[in-house]
Amino acid sequence: MSGWARDSCSTIAQPPAFGTLCGLVLAVGRNPRARALDLMIAATAYANEAGVYTRNPGDFAGVEPLVAVLTP
Repeated sequence: MSGWARDSCSTIAQPPAFGTLCGLVLAVGRNPRARALDLMIAATAYANEAGVYTRNPGDFAGVEPLVAVLTP
């Protein structure tokens, strides 16, 4: 886990899936730091077994293995 993600997880209460979602975003070549709020939304959806409805599915690129990304 990168220094930012490790530091972020130690100072702010995060859903357990947040770190996993950061890793998925990194795996597709995206910067999780720029997507922190989107990742928190996705982690909350994952914890509640829900999908994410968005007009910008690109903001959630990489999280699809754990969270359904749906558009209206």
